[in-house]
Amino acid sequence: MRVRRNGIEAHLINPSRSSAMKSFFSLLSISTTFSITLLLLAHTTSVFADSIHGCGGFIEASSSLVKSRKSSNVKLDYSHITVELQTLDGLVKDSTQCAPNGYYFIPVYDKGSFIIKVRGPKGWAWEPEKVPVTIDHRGCNANEDINFRFTGFSLSGRVLGAVGGQSCRLKKGGPSNVVVELLSSTDDLISSVSTSTTGDYSFKNVIPGRYRLRASHPDLNVEVRGSTEVEVGFENSVIGDIFSVAGYEIRGHVVAQGNPILGVHTYLYSDDVLEVECPQGAGHGPGDRKALCHAVSDADGKFAFKSIPCGDYELVPYYKGENTVFDISPPTVAIAVEHSHVTLQQKFQVTGFSIGGRVVDGNGAGVDGAKVFVDGQERSFTDENGYFTLDQVTSNHYAIEAHKKHYKFEILRNILVLPNMASIPDIRAVSYDVCGYVRMADAGYKAKVALTHGPENVKPQVRQADQNGNFCFQVPPGDYRLSAMASTPENAPELVFLPPYTDVSVRSPLLNIEFSQVKYAPADTAIEEDRWCWEQSSIDVDVGTEDVEGILFSHRGYWVDVTSSHDVDARMIQPDGESLPLKIKKGLQRLCVESPGLNKLEFVNSCIFFGSSSINIDTANLMPVHLKGEKYLVKGQINVDRTSVTSVELPESVVIDVFENGNVLADGTIAKLLPDQSDETEVALYEYSMWVNPGQKITIIPSDLRTLTSATSSSTNGLKKILFYPRQHQIAVTHDGCQGSVPSFTGRLGLYIEGSVSPSISGVSVRIIAAGDSYNAPLKKGELALETSTGSDGVFVGGPLYDDISYILEASKPGYHLKAVGPHSFSCQKLGQISVHIYSKEVTEEPFPSALLSLSGDDGYRNNSITGVGGHFAFENLFPGSFYLRPLLKEYAFSPRAQPIELGSGESKEVVFEATRVAYRKGQSKGLHSECKNLNIGLYMLLSDDSFSFIWSELEHCAMGVITLLSGQPREGISIEAQAESKGYYEETTTDSFGFYRLRGLLPDMTYIIKVAKKNDLPGAGIERASPESITVKVGFEDIKGLDFVVFEEPERSILSCHVEGERNVELDSHLWVEVKSAGEPSKVKSSFPLPLSRFFQVKDLPKSKHLLQLRSALPLSTHKFISDVIEVDIEKHRHIHVGPLRYRIKEDIQIQELTAAPVFPLVVGVSVILLFMSIPRIKDLVSGISMPGSTSTAKKEVRKPVVRKKTF
Repeated sequence: MRVRRNGIEAHLINPSRSSAMKSFFSLLSISTTFSITLLLLAHTTSVFADSIHGCGGFIEASSSLVKSRKSSNVKLDYSHITVELQTLDGLVKDSTQCAPNGYYFIPVYDKGSFIIKVRGPKGWAWEPEKVPVTIDHRGCNANEDINFRFTGFSLSGRVLGAVGGQSCRLKKGGPSNVVVELLSSTDDLISSVSTSTTGDYSFKNVIPGRYRLRASHPDLNVEVRGSTEVEVGFENSVIGDIFSVAGYEIRGHVVAQGNPILGVHTYLYSDDVLEVECPQGAGHGPGDRKALCHAVSDADGKFAFKSIPCGDYELVPYYKGENTVFDISPPTVAIAVEHSHVTLQQKFQVTGFSIGGRVVDGNGAGVDGAKVFVDGQERSFTDENGYFTLDQVTSNHYAIEAHKKHYKFEILRNILVLPNMASIPDIRAVSYDVCGYVRMADAGYKAKVALTHGPENVKPQVRQADQNGNFCFQVPPGDYRLSAMASTPENAPELVFLPPYTDVSVRSPLLNIEFSQVKYAPADTAIEEDRWCWEQSSIDVDVGTEDVEGILFSHRGYWVDVTSSHDVDARMIQPDGESLPLKIKKGLQRLCVESPGLNKLEFVNSCIFFGSSSINIDTANLMPVHLKGEKYLVKGQINVDRTSVTSVELPESVVIDVFENGNVLADGTIAKLLPDQSDETEVALYEYSMWVNPGQKITIIPSDLRTLTSATSSSTNGLKKILFYPRQHQIAVTHDGCQGSVPSFTGRLGLYIEGSVSPSISGVSVRIIAAGDSYNAPLKKGELALETSTGSDGVFVGGPLYDDISYILEASKPGYHLKAVGPHSFSCQKLGQISVHIYSKEVTEEPFPSALLSLSGDDGYRNNSITGVGGHFAFENLFPGSFYLRPLLKEYAFSPRAQPIELGSGESKEVVFEATRVAYRKGQSKGLHSECKNLNIGLYMLLSDDSFSFIWSELEHCAMGVITLLSGQPREGISIEAQAESKGYYEETTTDSFGFYRLRGLLPDMTYIIKVAKKNDLPGAGIERASPESITVKVGFEDIKGLDFVVFEEPERSILSCHVEGERNVELDSHLWVEVKSAGEPSKVKSSFPLPLSRFFQVKDLPKSKHLLQLRSALPLSTHKFISDVIEVDIEKHRHIHVGPLRYRIKEDIQIQELTAAPVFPLVVGVSVILLFMSIPRIKDLVSGISMPGSTSTAKKEVRKPVVRKKTF
C-alpha cells in the first residue's frame, strides 16, 4: 500500500509478509550505523518535502507473460530499465533506474506538464510506452501511480543473401521485402513482417512458446537451411540464418532511337567475383579479358543475368557483324549488386555503326587529304589512297560531300546508308583549278587572262589578274588554251606578253602557268641621278640625219625629302652663315639644298614642337627628314586686381602647376609679371606658356607660393596671399595644330578670418567649415576648409579662403566647453572630471576585474562605461552639475552601492568603491544564494522473496544566477532552461522576486546550454532579448554560480510610421486625411488626421491589435474618383514599425461626358419639356414624400471597386 503525507512517500508492508517485516526490523536492531542512516534520511526528507514533488509507479509483466512463465525461467529483473521524465518536446529532464522489483520514483522540482517514458532492453514491448503527467500543488497526476506493463519479447533473424566477393558492401546482409510469417504450432498465422534493407526481420510482443517460421518473396527463390521451428523463452530470441537466397537478377535494355535491338551481346565482368551461375556460358567478349557470363538481347531488346551474388560488376555491350561494328553507349556500365535485383536505369543505346568510302579524281585515282562532310558537318578525311571511314552512323538518308582546295567534287544527295552496305559510292571530282601568274614589267598596267578552246559544254572565260598578277579558273576536265592580254587593250596596245598563249590538258589541278610582259623604253634623254637637283632634269631633242650638240645639264644642288605633319615656317642656315627662308608644307616635299656641306634647318616662331628646335642636313650623307609634331604650345594670362592687394606687394611670378588625371602632377611653369606696366593700372598682367602633348587633358592651377609667417599672430599685415578665380582650368588638346589661348585667371587677395577666444587661452582648435558649395575650391557644404588654433593671446587667424562662399567656425579644446558669442569670437569654460577607483575587500593577488559604471546627470545625461582591469576609470568633459554613479558587477556587492556627486566648473573629483564578493563557496550559505547541491536520498525496498535492498541516488548539482534589467533592477518570472548538448537532458526554472534562479538536477560531466526562454504564459513574456543569448557550461562536481543575464523588455509604446506616394495636386493635397481603423471592426476609426505636407506621418500609442491604414479625400471631385490603398498592420507583433508606401491615385470618371450646346440645344429643350409633362405625377409624389416628417429615402450608392489590402508582418 502506498501513502503520502507532507510530500513524503512511504510503502506499507502487506500483513501477509509479516516474516519479512520481522527480518527487516531485526536487522535494524543489529546495526547502530543503519539507525543513524535512517535519522539522516528522515532529516533530509523533511527539509525538502515541502518543495519537491515526485512521480512514481511500477514496471510489471502482463498477465499473458505471467501465465507463460515457467519455474525454470530466469526471474525478471527490472533494475536495467530506465524511466525518464521528459518535456513535452521530448527532452530528458531527469531519469532513474528501476528497482529490481520494478519500482521507480523521480523527484520533480518544477511544476508543469511533462511526459513519463519507459526505456528497457531493445525488443521489449510496453503498454503504454509513455504517459503525460501534470505537476501541480496536488503532486504528480494527483499522486497516482504511473505503471507500465511489460507485454512481450522480440524474435529476430535475417534472410541471408548471396555474397560473391570482397566488393560486397554488406557481407552479412540480405534482401529486403521478404515476407516472414510467424506461425503457431498448429500453423495459424500469428504475425508477419517484411525484412529490412539489410535482410533483418523482427517480431515484437512475442510471448514465450513454440513457433514455426515461413519466408517468401514474389521475385526471389528463398531457400531453407535447417529447421524452421523455434522456441521463445523469457528473453529476446535470435534465430540463426535459416533463410537465404542464391542471387539476384541484373536486367537491362538495348535500343536504337527508341526501338529495341535484337542480338546484342552483353558481357559480365568482375574484379573479385570469380564465378556465377551461368547456363548460357561466358561467351567470347571483346579483348582478352574473360567474362563471367554473357546475355543476348531478345526481340524486345531485353537481357538479364540471373542468380548473381552481391558484389561489384561491369557490363560491356558488344556487336560486330561481317562489315558492321555497332557503336553502343555507354560502352561500359559499372553496377553494384546489393542484395536486391538491379535494373539498369540507363538503357544501352546503339548510337551508330561504321562505314567506308573513297574520294577519286577524273582518272579514278584516290584524292588524299580531302575533308568529308555529312549533312554539312565535317566527319572524316581521306588517307593517301583517298579512302575514308564514317563512324557512329545510323540508318538514314544523308548528303555526303568532299572538300579540298583546288578541287570540286560531286555531292551524294539523299543517299540511304544502311548497316549492310559494303561501302558508300565513290565521290568523284567534277572540276579543277587552273591557276597561274602574270609578271608585269610596268606597274601602271594590269593584265587579264582568257581561257578558250575548251570542250563544247564550257564557255570561254576571262579572269582579271589581281594586284599581284595571280589568276585562277575552275573548269571540268578537258583541253584548253590560255592567253594573257592587257586589261584595257585600247589604252595599252604596245603591251606584249610571252608566251602569247599556252595549251593545257586538265586532268588534275594546274597551278604553275606563267606569262611575262615584254618591256621596251621610248627614246629620250634624261639624267637619272636622283640625289642631285638640276636646272633641267630632262631635255627633249629631235634626232634627224645630223648630230645634236650643245645639250647641257647644270647641277643646282642636292635633293632632300622632307615629310612634315604640319605647315611650319623655317629657315635654312647655310655653311657660310647665310639664311634662306623656307615654308614647309604639310605632307611630303623635296627641298633642294644648294650649298654643299653641313646645313641647319631651324623653325621660326613655331607653335608646334617637332622634337628639337633645329635639324642638321649634311649633303655628304643625305637622309630623309621627318617632321612630326610632338607637342603644342599653350599660352595663358593671369589678371591680378591691384585694388585688392594695396597693402601687399605683388609677387614677381606665379607658380603654375599642371596636373594630369585629376591629381597627378605632370609639369609646371612660371607665370611672369610682364614688364613696363604702369602702377596706375587696375590690373597687373602675368603670362605663361607650356608645351602640351596631343590628346593630353590637363588641369592648370596657379598658386601664390610665397612663404609666410604663422597665421596665428594677431597681426597679418603684409602676410596675405593671392587666390585665383577660377581655381583651375581644364583643357584638352584635341585640335591638331596651334592651340588657342587658355581662358584667363583673375587673382585677388584671399579671404582671412580673424577672431578670438575669451578668456585668452592658447591651443584652442578652430575649424573653418564651408557653409555652402564652392565653385572654385573643392569644397562642399559642411566640409572642412581650414583648421587653425589660437595663440597665447587667444587670437586666431585662418586663411587664405575663397570669397565665393561664407564659412562657419567651430572651436574646441579637450577639457573645455567653447560657445560662440559673436561671428568670430568664443567664450571658454573649463569642464570637470570624475575619477573612479574600485578595490576588493578581499586580499588577493589577482587584479580587480572590469566592472560596469553607470553615470547619470542633469538634462538627461547618461554614460555607461567599463573600467579597466584594476578598477580604474575617469569620466571626462563633464559640465557642472549633480551626478549619480553606480557600479555593477555580478558576484559582487559595492559599498557604497551608489554615490551622488556635485561637480563644479573645472572641478575634478575622485570616488572610491569597496567591492565584496557575494558568491559563496561550498558549505557557506546566505539567504537565497545558498548552496543547492544535496543528496537526493531515497530508500527503496524490494519486497519479494523475503529480501530487501537499499538504493542511493547519485549526486546532482545546480546552476545559479541573477537576471536583471540593464538598470540593475531584478526581473521576476523569467523562465530559464538548461538543455544538454547530448542525450536530451533538460531542466527549467523561473526567477524569484530578487531575479535569482536555481536550476536543479544537473548531472556531472555533462555539458549544458543555459539560456533565457520565452514563455507566453509567464510574467516574463514581454522580454525582447537577453544578453548573453546563452551560456555553455560543463558540470563538474561543484555547483555553478554567477550565470547572470541582462534582459531587455519589449517597448510598451507603439509607434507606427508610414510614407505616402501619389500624384501631387496643390488643391487635393490640403484635403487628404489619414484614417486608422480596427481590422476587426473596419467601421471603427481609431485615429484620423490631415496628411502632413512632407507626406510622412507617425501614429503613436495604438492598442495591441491589427489595424488598417488608408487615405480619404475631403475634396468633392465631380469628374474623377479618389482611390487609396489599404495596408494592414499588426501592432501585436511589431511595436515599432514602418510601412509603406501608402499609394493613392485619381481615376477619371468616364461616365461623365461634355456635350456641345449649339447643335443639340433645341433637341434637349424639346425632350426636356416632354419629360417634364410625363413626370408631373412622380414629382407630386416626391414633393409629398419630402414633406412627411417620418419618411425615408434610399439613394443608390456608387459601386466602389474592392481595394487590395496589403499585409505587413
